[in-house]
Amino acid sequence: MTYTPFSNNIMPIFFYYIGLIVFSLVMTFLMIKKWRERKVKSPLYLSIVFLLLTVALMTLTIGLGEAILTGFFKEIYRISLPIAYSMIIIADIFLFVFAEEITSKGKKLLHL
Repeated sequence: MTYTPFSNNIMPIFFYYIGLIVFSLVMTFLMIKKWRERKVKSPLYLSIVFLLLTVALMTLTIGLGEAILTGFFKEIYRISLPIAYSMIIIADIFLFVFAEEITSKGKKLLHL
């Protein structure tokens, strides 16, 4: 199997991912804290969204880290992309549930 060589122009994205992970972890913990204070469903759904997006960012960072270390886009990088995409799709579902919860619309569209 041939591997695509790593370009140094992609290196800054790795550091942006690390900054975004830190920011999203803070947002996730704040939303979990808000959910524990209020005990309503809407902050729980939003905290699940932030958690899934954080997992997606971590997965992408691990894949890009492997590409930086080896100099090629290898298997971990290739697996990290569909896993991160799947986490984003699941986060979109919970975002829809969150929007339905706060607006009380869409009950006909989603049955939970």
